[in-house]
Amino acid sequence: MNEITEFEKFHPRAVKLLRKRKQFIVVACDEPYFMEAYSLIRSHETTKGSWSDVDERVYRDAQLRIGADDAGQQCPSCSGYGHFLVGDRDERCPECGGSGQC
Repeated sequence: MNEITEFEKFHPRAVKLLRKRKQFIVVACDEPYFMEAYSLIRSHETTKGSWSDVDERVYRDAQLRIGADDAGQQCPSCSGYGHFLVGDRDERCPECGGSGQC
């Protein structure tokens, strides 16, 4: 699989914006203002009517996982950071497929 395909699996929205050559900002999940930025996006998208049930599920998952300490930011499958916040997460880590090799 080529690198772009792997990136698209990891974060399809970022690749979509790149293909459209649109500017965007990146806020990593370990930044102290991550949930503040995420909440602002959620509020705006909810008002527009473009916030989906999947978006809400991923957002709520982020709230629970980011919580009080850095350990809350780790993928439950492989202990990697951040990639589990993207997309429709299941029990298998999208980065390592559950192997723990990410």
